[in-house]
Amino acid sequence: MIPENITPYPPTARPRILAVDDHNKNLIALEAALAGMDLDLICVDSGPAAIEEVGRGEFAAILL
Repeated sequence: MIPENITPYPPTARPRILAVDDHNKNLIALEAALAGMDLDLICVDSGPAAIEEVGRGEFAAILL
């Protein structure tokens, strides 16, 4: 059961990936590695920011 405040993305939508790292250079490297893939990459630099993003919707993967 999905909580009311979380909206799942439709199966036909681009996968949403959440990247979490407190070192900006790692997020930049990850963005470069995933460039050109058909996905929505959301990058945050802290655990609290990651929790906030997870509260906004579903992710196909979370990279720490």
